[in-house]
Amino acid sequence: MAALTSMIKLLKSLLLCNLLLLLFFSTARAQEKDERSKLVKFGIGFKSVASSDLLSGGAATFLKNGVTFSFQPRYSMAIDAVVRFKLRDRFSFQTGITNIRRGYNYGMSTDTLSYKGYLRQPSFQIPFNAILDVPIAKNAKMGVEGGLIAEMIPGEVGSGNNDYYTYIYIVSRLKSSLRAGAHINFDLKNGSAIEVGFLYNRMLGRLGSFYMDYDPSNSNTVVSNRSVLQGHFFALNFLYFLP
Repeated sequence: MAALTSMIKLLKSLLLCNLLLLLFFSTARAQEKDERSKLVKFGIGFKSVASSDLLSGGAATFLKNGVTFSFQPRYSMAIDAVVRFKLRDRFSFQTGITNIRRGYNYGMSTDTLSYKGYLRQPSFQIPFNAILDVPIAKNAKMGVEGGLIAEMIPGEVGSGNNDYYTYIYIVSRLKSSLRAGAHINFDLKNGSAIEVGFLYNRMLGRLGSFYMDYDPSNSNTVVSNRSVLQGHFFALNFLYFLP
């Protein structure tokens, strides 16, 4: 009887020990998973994009052989999907993909005819950015970023009819840019975060040219205008990082 009592006590001790070990490893795994989630963040967002051509020159008008050409970059949008890796202390690395559509208004007119419209040039950017964040409050950080951007342009775009034609000529389908920016980041209670920032994207080389050809059916002469597209832009950036 004493041996049975001792065995029961031993089994209870082993069971309690196993429960404590299970609780310990479960807590450790949860902490490890939480640490991993802090090291890698996935975000989605959008940018409000303003071409540097728009800020420096705005709308431009040209008169050639009785034809008035007008050209103006327009505000556009971009959509982001980013992955941010925490490296050490306050430093992080960010990559992902951005779909950006640069937009341009155009117009052609004479005493009798008038045409106007806009073209959008789509492209995809892959950033390779280094980020430095500095805490400014319990749940807020300010940061700066900079790096290299690889940009892929699927193809050229154009529009027109028998009387006129406009198109964007691209120098190269694969472009690169330098980027610099600053942001402020707010951590939310559910583990997510929001970020607002401002950045400048400077293309290495130029994007291409914007051509406008005026060719009415009853004319034997084509009147053309060409505007250089630099491709640089400023952007107001909004990001939401998933919990």
